[in-house]
Amino acid sequence: MKKLIVLLLALSMAGAVFAQAAAVPAPALTFGAYGDAEADLYNSTATTTGTYSLYTETYFNYKATDMAFSATTIGSSDMFAAFRNYSLTYNLAPAFGLQLKAGKLREAPARLSSYIDGNGFSTRSANSEEGVEVLGAVSGFTAAVFCPVGTNGYKFAGGVSYAVPDLVTVVGGYRMVNSEAWVGVDVKAVKGLTAKVGFKNVGTANTIYFTAGSSSLVPGFNLGLDGNFSLTPAIGYSAKVMIQYALNPFAVGLKASYDNGVNNWYGNNGVDVNPYVMMNFAAGDVKLGVNYNAVTGKIYLPLECELSF
Repeated sequence: MKKLIVLLLALSMAGAVFAQAAAVPAPALTFGAYGDAEADLYNSTATTTGTYSLYTETYFNYKATDMAFSATTIGSSDMFAAFRNYSLTYNLAPAFGLQLKAGKLREAPARLSSYIDGNGFSTRSANSEEGVEVLGAVSGFTAAVFCPVGTNGYKFAGGVSYAVPDLVTVVGGYRMVNSEAWVGVDVKAVKGLTAKVGFKNVGTANTIYFTAGSSSLVPGFNLGLDGNFSLTPAIGYSAKVMIQYALNPFAVGLKASYDNGVNNWYGNNGVDVNPYVMMNFAAGDVKLGVNYNAVTGKIYLPLECELSF
């Protein structure tokens, strides 16, 4: 930890010296926040009433020509309860996109995510861990190597990606700390269509992920499909579909998922259905739905509000 603090200070001083020596644009400081409040208006299995949850994120970003600082705090009623991540970035060679990052990093230069829920196909190469990362990007090729400090010191992680504009992006990565390796393909050949597939191995577990979706191919509709197949150590499978129709500023939709309860995303061990109605506004949305799990028989009415700026 002391070594990391010394490195952060050294990078900060180097950035300050360079900024004084060159004529640079005025630095920019930005702030943002996100909040998600959810309450169960009715829960058929609850022993108490008034179930309520609150999640908040706050973002701080400072950017100059050759260096930047960012931080994200998370909490509930206390918006600043803990740091999710923070980083100091120094641009070593801008022509090659070469950067040095240090801090509690949450980086994913080669990570694919699902269309409906945003679930990651793999763990982030730097998964909210303290350490140092070197990242370079040139001619569609991006590579990053992360070295954590502390108990996981020298257990490197990294990822690479190669993008052919408007056609495809291929990604891959590896984490020593949990022996996780992954590859994936993000197809961009059809404008307005998301289509991704990935493979991940962690020890003896092998999983194939896929996702597809579009909010523009069918006018008025937002359609999505997420799923995975667990190949070992046991056969598992799951899928989720989403159908949403816009009635601006409102939208009505349905999400439904199924899995067999073996090493998969959702863990429902059966069918889960969630019809909902949503109102969108400039800074977020309000959603009221009905959720039913066919295996447990649980029924509840979730009311959710999301705000961001």
